[in-house]
Amino acid sequence: MAKFFTCSNNSVTAVMTEKDYLKLQERYDLLRECERGRLPRPELPPVTPVFTFSDPDHPSFRFMTGSVETMRWLLEGHEVVHGGIWVPFSNGYEWDRDPTVAQHELEFCTSLDQAIEAFGLTKIPVEQA
Repeated sequence: MAKFFTCSNNSVTAVMTEKDYLKLQERYDLLRECERGRLPRPELPPVTPVFTFSDPDHPSFRFMTGSVETMRWLLEGHEVVHGGIWVPFSNGYEWDRDPTVAQHELEFCTSLDQAIEAFGLTKIPVEQA
């Protein structure tokens, strides 16, 4: 059993492994220290992967890892904790007119294969495929 962190926004749920969530928390600590020291905010790459799930009728579903049903299957038997995670694809930024903003959002696309590996599984049951 592993620990996963989740956060939801606008009917999209983001999921991170414990290892990546701890990296994210370290990043937040670094940014807070920079603010306290009145240092410039460093340009840092996003902490990934962030797996995203929604119902198939969500307008951004094609960019997500999978459905809510698949997420439940992936999380079955694991410890699930609510955490402060940015939820990609929940606000439609991938459709933004600013290509820089849209490109940033699209950096969070993850495949179901990546999720299966992160969740420690080897194959998808036929009814989930």
